[in-house]
Amino acid sequence: MRRRHTIALGNSHDLTLYYVKGTATAAGTPWTVTAYVDGNATGNSTTLNFDTSGNLITTPAPTLSVSYTASYGQWLFLPDCLDG
Repeated sequence: MRRRHTIALGNSHDLTLYYVKGTATAAGTPWTVTAYVDGNATGNSTTLNFDTSGNLITTPAPTLSVSYTASYGQWLFLPDCLDG
């Protein structure tokens, strides 16, 4: 999934979320979601857990906040794609 955001100075940046499937268990399958901005790792990730029917079972609903320092200042992404 890729989301493009524009900050106040008018420069656009790519926020890319990478999903990595973990090892399935009898309870379900975990997926790790890692954020990158402009191709650079932000060091932010979260885990989503799904039951064997594919239902999201992570509670409370997971969120992923990404803070990234650009060359001209600080900006913050609060993507809504993981908070239900």
